[in-house]
Amino acid sequence: MSNRVIITCPYYSEGAGGVATFYKVYAEKQTRNARLFYIGKDKPCGMLKTLWQLIIQYVHLFLILPKYDLLVVNPSLKPNAIKRDSFSVKMARWLGKKTCVFWRGFNEDYFNNVVRYKYKEKLQKGLFNVDYSIVLGKNIYDKYHSIGLNTPYSLGSTMLDSSLLRKTPKQFLPQRFSILFLARVIKEKGIFETLVAFKAFQQQHPEANLVIAGSGEDLEAAKSFASTQKLQAVTFLGDVRGDRKKSCLESADVYLFPSYTEGMPNSVLEALGMGLPIISSSVGAVPDFFKNEKMGILMKSHSSDEILGALEVLYQKKTSFPEISEYNREYAAKHFVDEVVIRNLENIFATL
Repeated sequence: MSNRVIITCPYYSEGAGGVATFYKVYAEKQTRNARLFYIGKDKPCGMLKTLWQLIIQYVHLFLILPKYDLLVVNPSLKPNAIKRDSFSVKMARWLGKKTCVFWRGFNEDYFNNVVRYKYKEKLQKGLFNVDYSIVLGKNIYDKYHSIGLNTPYSLGSTMLDSSLLRKTPKQFLPQRFSILFLARVIKEKGIFETLVAFKAFQQQHPEANLVIAGSGEDLEAAKSFASTQKLQAVTFLGDVRGDRKKSCLESADVYLFPSYTEGMPNSVLEALGMGLPIISSSVGAVPDFFKNEKMGILMKSHSSDEILGALEVLYQKKTSFPEISEYNREYAAKHFVDEVVIRNLENIFATL
């Protein structure tokens, strides 16, 4: 099959972001032989060199676009991404090519307070003026629709690495209640609310422990807060990847994700795939798929009181953890494992 789809994406390197990682896996497992076209810098460099690289990349893209039928771009809600991918879309449309936008990271506060007022017109002339849109959640589409997006669309997903899909049922020990917080350790992920809630929870359930896995700008502040509050049974692991991440998920009984805002969080999909009962705030695309009570608890807010209440509810449901675990594992295999997500994406491309 000839290359008829070209997808712009960032370079992949160790520790790369979600879009780069997504297309690394896509490149390995796709069947349509779509071409990945890398935009941006492949390694750290100065501003002038970065600008020169971008000019060369756009000239190259312009020269090869006539060979393709469909251009797919993957912007987040960041000014540079909006400008960069708007330019690519306008170039493709000028050449008479179909265009598709796969919307990525979404920050609701930034959308409401900045994008809605500052970038509305630019989006209407650029990234909303395409043939098709893919969004990570219906509520996210509704936000874009409120400022002018009216294209046909479908719901897409980030993907679960098949290595993080359990092959056997998870075993739970009745005398243990291990809570995992696996995310960037920053205020906006709910780290401080987590620590406050855990202190109150452990006073009632001394066998409980909390594992904080991740790095971030508030890691030292979180450690200091835990020390000041004399929290017991709290472990900070720092950054975890690969086998260490899988080990964290294997060892946990509950996954806690009280983030303030998200698109489609990979860590929630990983927890599903590893068969963990989940407590999550109602952010981004999570409410579109999360089955409350069946998968765990979907919180209305990220407050410490709400986290404490959700932990208590799940604690009382410990005997049903094996059933929740199997439901989550099977749901992840059906909807989020990499081969499934890639086939769904390829089907969308085929219709265009």
